[in-house]
Amino acid sequence: MGYEVYYHQYNLEESINNEIKVLLIYNRDKNSDILKAYESVLEEEGVPFEIMSNSTLIKIPPDTISMNIPAIIFPDSVNQYIKNSTDYWIEKYVKSGGKVALIYDVDTRGKDGKYKLSPTYLDRVLGLNFSVYQEERDQSYQYGNIYFKDQEAVNYFEMPTGKIDENFAIVGYQYGKLLYPLASVRVINDEGQKVYATDEKKRSVIVQKDIEKGSLLYVNTPLGALKGKSDDLLLRSILKTFLFKIAHVPHLISSPNAKGTLVINWHIDSSIEHASIKWNIENNYFRKDINQTFHITSGPDVYIPQDGLGFDVLGEGRGLVEQLMEYGSIGSHGGWIHNWFAKNIKEKNLTTEEIKSYIQNNNEALEAVTGYKPIEYSAPVGVFPPLSSIKIMKELGFKSYYYVGDSGSAPNRTFYNGKMLSDTIIAFPVMTFGINASLKEAHDSHLSEEKMKKYYREFADYLVDNRSVRLFYSHPHDIRDYQYQDAVKDFLDYTRTLVGEGKLQTRTMTNISDFIVRLANTKKRFTVDAEGIYAEVTNDISLDEIVLAIPKNVGQEKIKKDDYLEDENYYYIPLNGNDNRALINFPVESLLKNRKQDIRKG
Repeated sequence: MGYEVYYHQYNLEESINNEIKVLLIYNRDKNSDILKAYESVLEEEGVPFEIMSNSTLIKIPPDTISMNIPAIIFPDSVNQYIKNSTDYWIEKYVKSGGKVALIYDVDTRGKDGKYKLSPTYLDRVLGLNFSVYQEERDQSYQYGNIYFKDQEAVNYFEMPTGKIDENFAIVGYQYGKLLYPLASVRVINDEGQKVYATDEKKRSVIVQKDIEKGSLLYVNTPLGALKGKSDDLLLRSILKTFLFKIAHVPHLISSPNAKGTLVINWHIDSSIEHASIKWNIENNYFRKDINQTFHITSGPDVYIPQDGLGFDVLGEGRGLVEQLMEYGSIGSHGGWIHNWFAKNIKEKNLTTEEIKSYIQNNNEALEAVTGYKPIEYSAPVGVFPPLSSIKIMKELGFKSYYYVGDSGSAPNRTFYNGKMLSDTIIAFPVMTFGINASLKEAHDSHLSEEKMKKYYREFADYLVDNRSVRLFYSHPHDIRDYQYQDAVKDFLDYTRTLVGEGKLQTRTMTNISDFIVRLANTKKRFTVDAEGIYAEVTNDISLDEIVLAIPKNVGQEKIKKDDYLEDENYYYIPLNGNDNRALINFPVESLLKNRKQDIRKG
């Protein structure tokens, strides 16, 4: 690749004061669940960061740190009160080139906890008044829909097409337009504002304002609180845009080999799939060159015990499972009797131990045929009581699971009631297309084949363009029984083309979950000085498939171009998978020019 790797010549301790990182600021509670939500996303996105108190921040000279502290985030809930002079500090930092994200309710209360009754200095700098309590009272905080300005804004914030309706509103799985907590902010002065999103009343939701060399980003919804309630997408998308497109922070890419990644997940519930699996194989819908996962409910029944409608892995379904093993990996689709199992969990007729026993029966039947324990899980009918389900999954050795929370987002260590469910078992949110996920749901919503073909093409392009990972889900019989056969074939053909061009990859849930856990636990350290950027990356297991993203510019200086992959803002450097540690120097062009001049003079 042409980059320089040092293992002993360079001591990072010499540049500790120049360490590049993002600051997460809090005022009162360092152990806040809100901060942990932000931390989890930053870890999964490979971002170097530090949590810092408001009082510590304002002791640092604001006009000298923007090169190594390119971005500062003030999360929701933990900065309702900010220290005196913080607003002036922010303005100086931004003017010197820093980037600041203010989330939802920053600087809305006084030290006594009461709402501020008049616009603050920070309000006037941004041009928005957050302090409307005196006039609005109980209408100060409401719920509303979020509308992006246009398709360009949708793309800029990396929102999947399937999560946005024809009016650019955010929609949810089975819900339609989603309601978000929003503050009743008012525009004071819109000069210089870039408004990316509003609510239905045209109140600002996502606004950016450039101030001299730097920029302020305001987001009028509580991103951390949403993440804590299993809605990961907005926090992840907005942080990625802010940190990578606005602030140009060096980081590790969150997909293997920095490629868009498609995870295809078929659910096999019942005996209806006996004929459909054969049909899919005969008609080339299951392809050996496209990785897929098949999650199977093993038992002989579906709705009630002894109805005989199940897939029956140990009976009639055995040969089909053996065939499917040629096309991908086999996972567990829950508790032995598909619909009965889901119904009785919903109605709370089963204890945690009983739920576990049905899943264990399901797993043992699959293992008897495949020869290996299933380590991927999907809950029948999506019924997944989070706390008890995660406990069972840990005990049974699962690594990943299909998830109807966080819909449309990337695989992640999801949160529930403000807490991370597991730091080792990865949730794979279902990708939605409008209010639908599966082909049957699209059929029930009367979506045309042309509409689905367009959705699927745009979905594949989204993965490539954003180097993102997403899960596609349906049932094998959905292809055979509904009007989308050409759309699915086109999707698979297009996927194969993109894979052949090296732009896309298909992976299993297991493969991706292993990568996410490894990436989140990879230590990264970036430092900057007049000579360039230095990166140190370490992982006790391996650096395999991890890719470094280095910004093309450091302040006014350009990083030397080498034979790196690149886009508008970054160079991409694959790390050596055989190593546990890499230390890499990225010199600036002017340094090399000066060295050449010195050589000539000599």
